[in-house]
Amino acid sequence: MGNWIASINDKNAVLVDLDWNKTYPIYMLIADNTKAELVKQAVNNFIKNNQADNLSLFPLYRYWNSKTQEAYLTNTYESKQGWYFDKVIGYTTNRTYGNEYSAGQGVFGSFIRYIHIKTNRYYYASDIRSKDPRLTNPTQYKRDSRLYSIRYYDKPLDMRNYVALHRFWNKSKNTFYVTDNINDARMNSSWQYEEVIGYVLYQ
Repeated sequence: MGNWIASINDKNAVLVDLDWNKTYPIYMLIADNTKAELVKQAVNNFIKNNQADNLSLFPLYRYWNSKTQEAYLTNTYESKQGWYFDKVIGYTTNRTYGNEYSAGQGVFGSFIRYIHIKTNRYYYASDIRSKDPRLTNPTQYKRDSRLYSIRYYDKPLDMRNYVALHRFWNKSKNTFYVTDNINDARMNSSWQYEEVIGYVLYQ
């Protein structure tokens, strides 16, 4: 057996077709029922944990209000008075992943859209930023809706084309949002960088 294995190389190795009607799971070849059950559970767990995680992706539209000089993000193409469609700045998922944030993994499950109670200005923050000073006062902002983000730890797997979504703030109390791969002429010295609020896919 050892000599046969040693003789295998890229010139004589070939793929073969399998007749699934004549194949058996490895645990069916184990005589000991207890051991067979343990192997069966291990096989089923391996299959379950390695299944592809298919995500539905949605465009993240950025709108711009030239009068108030602020940005608005949404997953739906909308017609809002005073706002014009700017561009698709990335793609997000259709669901969140619960409270998965940890300092070691750096997970962003989603980001939340808020509306200022008095000015109706929009503000977006990560769902893990519970100590955001602008959100600690409930009389200033009210929660509007959730937008989903790409999980940070997906990058080594199938989410390699993701970029960070950054929030900027200016003295007029407006916000603007850009990603790593987008340069925008509107970004000048009047805007102050704040933080990453999530991650999006780009094409």
